Amino acid sequence: MTAHALLLAMDDFFHRIVNFFEQSFVRKVAVANFATIAERYIISAVTVAPLSAADITHSPRVG
Repeated sequence: MTAHALLLAMDDFFHRIVNFFEQSFVRKVAVANFATIAERYIISAVTVAPLSAADITHSPRVG
């Protein structure tokens, strides 16, 4: 009975380790995807010419 309990405890321990590494991998993939998307936005924001005051048209509705 003791050996069986030990095997169950070891099995649970290994399942927890595998679960931890799977979650860690999912987090790494999510962070990499976010970084890729953020990088695209940063590059597009930097490459677009900034607006100057002369580029903004005056709307008659704005007071």
